[in-house]
Amino acid sequence: MSNAAKHRKRAAEFEQRKQIDRAIASYVKAIEESEAAGEEIDVALYNKVGDLALRQGRVPDAITYFECAVEHYATSGLFNNAIALCNKILRNAPGRVNVHFTLGRISARKGLRGDAARNFLEYATRMQQEGRVEEGIRALAEILDIMPELNDVRAMVEALAARSGVALPRRRSPLRADRVPTPESTPALREQTSQDLIFLEIDYG
Repeated sequence: MSNAAKHRKRAAEFEQRKQIDRAIASYVKAIEESEAAGEEIDVALYNKVGDLALRQGRVPDAITYFECAVEHYATSGLFNNAIALCNKILRNAPGRVNVHFTLGRISARKGLRGDAARNFLEYATRMQQEGRVEEGIRALAEILDIMPELNDVRAMVEALAARSGVALPRRRSPLRADRVPTPESTPALREQTSQDLIFLEIDYG
């Protein structure tokens, strides 16, 4: 039995005896031993530690471990797991704004354009409220990357970025002929300027 497995077994025993602090410490040790030995980490352990930390009311610690799990799941292409954990984070820490950006990226990779746009727009709105206009603009650029048919909005965002001195990333996917919008598919848009940031109402379909 590997050292990581021994610590995990011990952690389960502590958990059964409701010795949560010792269980958390042993699960963390199991993760560390796996990393040190170059072994594949059981990502579920991050979620387990997060759940135990939540039971103790240690929300910041729990969120840290949940975010580690999200990163591992997303890297492995397990997008549903990553999305579920992001939603768990937001339920317990609604102010964790960066999770909306992460959800946007993961949803986009999974092909969920509407969910991706919603999360990028939420992130952009929160950034504007915090006075971080540059971050907001970049989030809007992410929406345009997954919805390239929004040509009028793209022009407005690019103009705003130029005025603000923000370098937008180059679009990753060129607009294909089969994605050119029709009157039926074009999202309804509303431009509203507030502290130099454009807000959109998008029909996510």
